[in-house]
Amino acid sequence: MTSTKKISTPDKIQIGIAAVTMAYFGITKLTGQFIEIYEQFAEALPIDGATLMYMGGVAEVSVALFLLLGLLSNGKKVVFLALGFIMLLGTMFGALSIEFFIRSTPSWGLVSLAILLIFIAVNQLRKLKSLK
Repeated sequence: MTSTKKISTPDKIQIGIAAVTMAYFGITKLTGQFIEIYEQFAEALPIDGATLMYMGGVAEVSVALFLLLGLLSNGKKVVFLALGFIMLLGTMFGALSIEFFIRSTPSWGLVSLAILLIFIAVNQLRKLKSLK
């Protein structure tokens, strides 16, 4: 789906924040920097900690790529933005589930970041209608 409208500067900033954040966390997972944390999660989940970490990393980098593709197209490829923000919502709800149900004590910084990204995703998905 292509669009004739362009993305506003404040929306570009929100998309950029979401993309950079997801790329950062995805790359740290793919490089194995937090393996000990994911090994703790594996005790409560029926999946290997490394597998969980790498799956999360691939998902987060994919979100970042879709958002960047949508941003670089300046909204002409709305499907990339829609897919990126839908995946972002799923990823962040998964992250909140892990924080509250798997981790012994939630990391409030990560919880706050996840909530911020959820607000960005919902806001941007709502605005995508106007880009059609």
